[in-house]
Amino acid sequence: MEMTDRSEHAPEDDPRPAESGATATLPSGRAPVGLSAEDCETLRDRVVWLVRVRWVVVAVGLVAVLAGWALWPTAAFWEGLLAAVLGVGLLNIVWSSRIRAGGQSACTDNVRFSLWQMVSDFAFLAVAVHLTGGIGGPLAPLFVLHGVFSAVLLPGSYTLGVGGLAALLLLSSVALERVWGWLPAWRLGDPGFGPTWLSPLLSLGFLGLAAGGASLIGLQLAGQLRTRHARVAELARELSLRNAELRQVDEQRLRLLGVASHDLVGPLAAMESRLDLFLGGYVGDLTPDQRTNLERVKTRLRELRDFIKDLLDLTAVETAVAPGTGATTFDVAAQLRDTVLELSPWAESKGVSLALTGVDRPLTVRAARARLGLVWTNLLTNGVKYGGGQPVTVSVETDDRFVRVAVRDRGPGIPPEHLGRLFTEFYRTPAAKASGIPGTGLGLAISRRVVTTAGGSIEVRSEPGEGTTFTVRLPLVEPEEPTER
Repeated sequence: MEMTDRSEHAPEDDPRPAESGATATLPSGRAPVGLSAEDCETLRDRVVWLVRVRWVVVAVGLVAVLAGWALWPTAAFWEGLLAAVLGVGLLNIVWSSRIRAGGQSACTDNVRFSLWQMVSDFAFLAVAVHLTGGIGGPLAPLFVLHGVFSAVLLPGSYTLGVGGLAALLLLSSVALERVWGWLPAWRLGDPGFGPTWLSPLLSLGFLGLAAGGASLIGLQLAGQLRTRHARVAELARELSLRNAELRQVDEQRLRLLGVASHDLVGPLAAMESRLDLFLGGYVGDLTPDQRTNLERVKTRLRELRDFIKDLLDLTAVETAVAPGTGATTFDVAAQLRDTVLELSPWAESKGVSLALTGVDRPLTVRAARARLGLVWTNLLTNGVKYGGGQPVTVSVETDDRFVRVAVRDRGPGIPPEHLGRLFTEFYRTPAAKASGIPGTGLGLAISRRVVTTAGGSIEVRSEPGEGTTFTVRLPLVEPEEPTER
């Protein structure tokens, strides 16, 4: 049976739509690596939320600074604190304008925008911490809270950078105070500033604020994570249902294909027998034109019969998808010798010699024996048909775990752009189509399924003008007694 073409069911060009949902593809710029489209949308929402929260911080900061200035006007740091709070407010005006003007900005722009917000916030916070008593002052815990904000808002690599900046600012503040003696003019706990309990109370209050803020953010993230997990679980259930439906459709397709193909074999055989009666002269003499036309009809019938047999083989292989289905343990070296011996007369009739090397000892594999025989027949007939009349060689090599069977022809070869398309149904290379050699484009697809089901692999290597080599690799197993021959 001539099964084969170097084939794949794919068009010359494969214009496939870009995959959706993997990364964000917003209007301008690309999404940072690791962010999905949903992550980018969440980022934009959090940027808006952060700007709104900052207005609350500015309002509370202004009230606190003005109240403290009224209660303890002799402290020297109120002007600096007021400048820091107003600076945050002015920058927040810029951030708000940017949000109103930006609309649906690209994900990369939003990441960059968030990064600059975090950097400016830490800079102003470092100034405020220094003016209110330095690293030991009540505002120091806010560094931790803002670090949590940045971890929630930014991608991991950016969070590390912002966290490094925050640590550098704190270390710089410690160095300025402890090494160079650059202390603020007043501290909240200095005599004459206010009651002695004020500084520890403020420290405790800001520490509680930092802990509470971090806890609230953690709870919010946990809720979002539960929501996302529920969504993923729902999508997984839907995908499982769709997969079950597709499997049912595929099983029905295979059954229909098998039944239809099987039912066509009988009528075709009957038609071919009737044609043999006419061509054999049993129903009267034929004119040369009649004989020529009937021979053409018989050729077409034979091609259709071969195509149907290939469809039946493909159906049988696809319905036996589980590894080891119908498998037996046998000597593949003996099978190769038998196949070469069987095909040699046909190959010699076409002026092609077949040679087999490396089968000087038993090589035991476990596979569907009859189907694996189709693989060797397919590869050898391919080599004879497309090998340009040159010898076809079969070489066998082994190691401790695998046997490798290489079938090589010395024909014109296959261009590189077609090598990736050889193993899918119904594809024939332009050269195969132009050659006029009949084929279905199913042989290599069947071969790959058979070899894969047996736990092996099949590869092709070809260079134009240098021929083509198909290499089948199968795992070796321990022989059973008695080993099938």
